[in-house]
Amino acid sequence: MKPDAVLATNTSSIPLEELSGVLARPGRLVGLHFFNPAAIMKLVEVVPTVRTAPDVVADSTAFVERIGKVAVHCPDRAGFIVNMLLCPYIIDAIRMYESGFATKEDIDAGMVNGANYPMGPLALSDLVGDDATGDLAPLLALRRSQTLRTTLRVLHGGGDKVDLEVEARRLDDGRLQLAMTDAA
Repeated sequence: MKPDAVLATNTSSIPLEELSGVLARPGRLVGLHFFNPAAIMKLVEVVPTVRTAPDVVADSTAFVERIGKVAVHCPDRAGFIVNMLLCPYIIDAIRMYESGFATKEDIDAGMVNGANYPMGPLALSDLVGDDATGDLAPLLALRRSQTLRTTLRVLHGGGDKVDLEVEARRLDDGRLQLAMTDAA
């Protein structure tokens, strides 16, 4: 790689800091998270690591705007902005449907007509790919449980009052099930 080259990744599930740790020039790494389908979706999340050089962020933002996209900046964290909010929304809609709480049509119509969203969560999951949602959701859940564990420790003065364990196991159908328990 040329010394001035920028290495951009589209991942939203692997923390970029983990990737930058194996690079000779970690300051040249940036996340440019395009949304699927990229030809239609306007948003690109620009995600620097703590080591990304400011000129890399500026050049990457300019590139995103030059190709007619809207850039938003966010810190390096699994899911970034959109997927950290979107995945739980879609997963909750799937759970509602699976449990028989409401039909697919009513769930989507509820969010289109009640929240003024352009499409419902199940239609959106179909558009972006159920496989993408299914692959990302367990990773975000695990990252959230780690964040929750840290948050609870901070809230309790950093002591040993809160000790959570996260157990992950693969179900027969391939899904990942996470369980969080108080280890104290």
